[in-house]
Amino acid sequence: IIQEICLFENGKLAIGELVIQQILNIIMDVKKTYSIRTTSADCLNAIIENCAKNRQFTQSLPNTKKLLAEQILKAEEYPFQAVITEILWRLNRKETVDGLQSTFGQFLAIQFKKIQSTNFRSAIRDFLNELNFIEKKITSYKLKNVNINDCELYPATPQWIDFG
Repeated sequence: IIQEICLFENGKLAIGELVIQQILNIIMDVKKTYSIRTTSADCLNAIIENCAKNRQFTQSLPNTKKLLAEQILKAEEYPFQAVITEILWRLNRKETVDGLQSTFGQFLAIQFKKIQSTNFRSAIRDFLNELNFIEKKITSYKLKNVNINDCELYPATPQWIDFG
């Protein structure tokens, strides 16, 4: 039935309007597991990626961007942070740095604008590493082409290793 509805001109939008708010509620619900929240965020990302009207509808919901940005700060799981950042990128792609300051603050707004479709995954990783350092004091070290057997073990600290 859903596939048939989506064949109509405004079918995707009609389905989107029915589910987008529910998906956002799941994403914001800290009582849900990160797996459920991440899967829900992946669904929302697909919905707004493939339908400009659903993207516009999502943007029109009050405080959506601000609430999503807050989820990035509260999150303790990188995949969840990454998909939320991708959603925000789709919603703010044409926004100026000045317009992004209310969501991220000036420095992070500048970093966010550096995310481009050409180096998308690595730019999101760089943005999140910067955000986590500034907001959570978590240090990420970038290691490329490293044999894990050659690494020494250190006591647990609030640090991440980015094998990107």
